[in-house]
Amino acid sequence: MFKFNSKSIQCEGINPKLNRTNCRDDAKAYVEYNAGTRMFRIVVEDVQFFTYERKQDHGFTAKLENKAVQIEMSVSEDSAKAENQFKGLKNFIARLGNDSHNNKFYLSRTDFFQRQCDAFEKLLFNRSQLNANRDTQSSHAQDPGSYSC
Repeated sequence: MFKFNSKSIQCEGINPKLNRTNCRDDAKAYVEYNAGTRMFRIVVEDVQFFTYERKQDHGFTAKLENKAVQIEMSVSEDSAKAENQFKGLKNFIARLGNDSHNNKFYLSRTDFFQRQCDAFEKLLFNRSQLNANRDTQSSHAQDPGSYSC
């Protein structure tokens, strides 16, 4: 079973629905994720104003809808692209933290989102390693009674 922290819901391997982790002492800021679909979403509710400058496309979208900021990313299966996506998202989160007066993001939220992004990246990496190991083991399967060094 994978967990992000004690408040999070069990991960995709056991519970295939969307999982959610709240920011400590801040029910209006949370992360939703699904390792099976490789979807990661940051949500901050009750935001009056949000703006950002889109310089590069790192595979995520950010929007203000119904007074909630949603930053969503579908992580690529390609490991190099996924690494760039996570790097871009983390840089974006850091910029929001630096501009928190305008965007109503706070340092504690920024730190939380950075940690959750790192944890999700690690979770996906571990899943891909596990799948690669399974593929390797199945491709080296032997007939019963055969001998191998």
